[in-house]
Amino acid sequence: MRDLSVRFARRGHSVRVWTTNAAEGEYFWDRRKMHVAPGSERIDGVDVQRFAVRHLPFHWKAARLLALCLPGGLKAYFDPPSPLVPGLWRPRLERDVVPDIIHAASFPLDSLLWPAFRAAERCGIPFLLTPLIHFGRGDADDAEVKRFFGRAHQAEMLRGSAAIFVLSPAEADYAIAHGAAPERTVVLPLGIDPEGLSGGDAGRFRQKHGIDGPIVLHIATKAVAKGSATVVEAMKRLWADGDPACLVMLGPSMPCFRDYMAGQGDLPGDRFFDLGFVSEAEKRDALAAATLMAMPSRADAFGLVYLEAWFYGKPVIGARAGGVQELIEDGVDGRLVEFDDAGELAESIKELIRDPALAAKLGQAGREKVLACYTQEHEFAVVEGVYEAVVNNRWPEASYQLSVASGQ
Repeated sequence: MRDLSVRFARRGHSVRVWTTNAAEGEYFWDRRKMHVAPGSERIDGVDVQRFAVRHLPFHWKAARLLALCLPGGLKAYFDPPSPLVPGLWRPRLERDVVPDIIHAASFPLDSLLWPAFRAAERCGIPFLLTPLIHFGRGDADDAEVKRFFGRAHQAEMLRGSAAIFVLSPAEADYAIAHGAAPERTVVLPLGIDPEGLSGGDAGRFRQKHGIDGPIVLHIATKAVAKGSATVVEAMKRLWADGDPACLVMLGPSMPCFRDYMAGQGDLPGDRFFDLGFVSEAEKRDALAAATLMAMPSRADAFGLVYLEAWFYGKPVIGARAGGVQELIEDGVDGRLVEFDDAGELAESIKELIRDPALAAKLGQAGREKVLACYTQEHEFAVVEGVYEAVVNNRWPEASYQLSVASGQ
């Protein structure tokens, strides 16, 4: 959304972003977590309005209770992990410049989407949706998927959207089965900005952290569902066999991962690096220095980090879950493993470390795929075409969706 907003502003469009003042997701229910001041600012030609997140006593439990008790669409304002943002509950579109479209993301942060959806209905403004549906491993995750992505008001938003952007054919199937119109569902994978992602320095990263050996990189909001604990367990197996590889983890930690780490005791300080939040520059350096990138997640509709690793010619390891198994071609540009299978993950990591020629082959195939199919320039062109179609009350030919789905 950030990148699309900046690109539209550069084309001379007026772009306004409504968001929260949370600096990390946990602030939605925990006032102790990182946040910034609410208010307005202009960033790269985009007008950004940050609305304050409010908190209830025992927030998660209280919000869940309210969501269970309230009728209909009122559930959307409270059902976790939705933040409590009263400033967004009734957007005053009539008092301001009325937009041509509203484009919102993503489930299950429904309290941010539902008020905008209802305001769009009230004012006759086309509402476009990027739901980012995490549908996991099918039956194995059915209860969790229904809890977070099977809500009645979500289905109403899918039915009422002028266009729906999904990241994979599998997500399209799920969205259509839950109310989205097939002719208004556009398969549009995420893209990277090659120029903005360039410039990583492997030597600088290794020197800063004193790393000489192979690097297994994990970039995520670290959680059990993201495969973060499985990566640590796989590396522990390798270290027990005397493998010199290092594990570098980037990104914030969710409570479930912090609980897991609390029971791990001492991990080797010269081979385990949990760096938490890092700058974009250091992330690029880490990508350049990595031997491979492993994120065997069951909670991703797509996974932008795979594209970023591929851009740097690195092989990737993902899980056979969600849209990731449609993105990574096992044995062609990476490896797929079963979620939560530390043994299989350890073997895949070992294979790529011990066979540099194979790692280079998979990484190069991934890089070629990214540059051919997964750039922001392509993404922007598709979104712009859909925006124009919606505003002019027309729709592209059916072949349009098929060409996007095939990455052409």
